[in-house]
Amino acid sequence: MKKLYVFLWFLLSFSFAFGQIYQPEGINMPGEWNSWQNPPANKPHFASDSQVVGGGVHLVEGLANKHYQTMFNTFAGGDTTAGTYQFLFTSGPTSNIWQNKWGGVKVQLFTIQTYTYQGVNDTITLGNNRFYVVNFEDNGYADTRAVFFELGDTATHILNVSQTPDTLSVLDGQSVTVDITLEKSLDLEESVIVRYTTDNWATDSMIICSDSANIARAVIPPQPQGTVVSYYVFTTAHPNIQNFTDPRDIDLLTIYFDNNNGQNYSYTVQASNSTSVPNEDNESVLVYPNPAQDIINVANAAGYRLDITDLSGRVLKSFVRLSSNQQINVSDIQPGIYLFKFSGNGKSFVKKVSIR
Repeated sequence: MKKLYVFLWFLLSFSFAFGQIYQPEGINMPGEWNSWQNPPANKPHFASDSQVVGGGVHLVEGLANKHYQTMFNTFAGGDTTAGTYQFLFTSGPTSNIWQNKWGGVKVQLFTIQTYTYQGVNDTITLGNNRFYVVNFEDNGYADTRAVFFELGDTATHILNVSQTPDTLSVLDGQSVTVDITLEKSLDLEESVIVRYTTDNWATDSMIICSDSANIARAVIPPQPQGTVVSYYVFTTAHPNIQNFTDPRDIDLLTIYFDNNNGQNYSYTVQASNSTSVPNEDNESVLVYPNPAQDIINVANAAGYRLDITDLSGRVLKSFVRLSSNQQINVSDIQPGIYLFKFSGNGKSFVKKVSIR
């Protein structure tokens, strides 16, 4: 039993030290809307998914800055009704469910506000037949921030992201069109954003997409040869998202996102005067064995640059200048299909290689 107490003490100490809420407790939102029952099992959209089966308040991961999120509505037969309510954000074990709380805020919709740790009750006014998204920043057991969005319909999911030209065919002086397929037309308050960087996120830019029916579109401007462009797509309901530059703010204002499973979408800009032969063998350069396991041989490629990328364009290995007979260790690369991108001598070409 003593060991168990020590282990629990370690977990809680870890959470405090590293500024994260203990995830098995998560966040609850008890209030007048559910008669202050905590955890709110009687209104599961206000309950932690770690403490209540079917709870709606869940941790959003995959962005640089984590937040908890839930969604609820005041539609007929929905999660609650229109009106003014007092409530709290809370976190704690079921034996001490009110142990941590955040409050002291009169909610202003579409606004990032600071909630005081161990503060007094919060207040919010809900409209009739409205849909709400709540993002609560995971800042550990300290003052933190949250934002409430109000929509006229359910939030819109991102189904697919594609680009033209494809990742292997973007030339200098050429713009890239990013098309985003959505599950439905956007709500009036919603927008789709493409956020991209040309310097590995030292700086970045955002493009507000145009949209028609269930397709949103953005155009990334032309970039110089050799530029690696990385981007991802997200939705928000903030009317002035383009005014934010702090990544913590942008993440907190995100409703849904697609960042290619955490790898981001990317492409490298090629020279417009090069000879590009994607996915076709060059007559002289040999890559073998294919499929390969641990070692790949590259022959007749002296002087070429080689970049090994996955299918999303993420660079895994680079060789500035190959020898005429080069051995490459790929034992540290996960099994899959990869692109060997050769460039030099005024031309470029790509070979597909399977690693087992």
